[in-house]
Amino acid sequence: MLITELGYFALLTAFVLALLQVILPTIGVIRNQVAWQRLAPSLAWAQFAAMITSFGALIAGFYYNDFLSLEATDSAIEALSRAYRLSPDNEEIATTYAQISFFANKVSLMPVAAVYYKMSLPKIHSMKVRRC
Repeated sequence: MLITELGYFALLTAFVLALLQVILPTIGVIRNQVAWQRLAPSLAWAQFAAMITSFGALIAGFYYNDFLSLEATDSAIEALSRAYRLSPDNEEIATTYAQISFFANKVSLMPVAAVYYKMSLPKIHSMKVRRC
């Protein structure tokens, strides 16, 4: 079941509706178009419905433990560890590898600290101290 994806989509929809709720009535006031000004309450109710849908879907996803992205962590960690071994100087790969291993190891800080230590140690030694 893709309950959490429905929740994220509803949240994105609420965000777009919030932007429209600000922009369209403002343009209606500037151009003196009453029909655009009257869109504000309808957009507010639509935004409220999208937020309630998002909240309900995300709570249901949490209750049913429907976070499918956590199932792909083993293969993602393996792929990122290979990529990190091939190019250890790439900060984006190292950061992504550290974040995924952080959450995959049930928020254990040891693998993350080791990756950041390996990544930042050469930079620290190569820095020059500037004195003012």
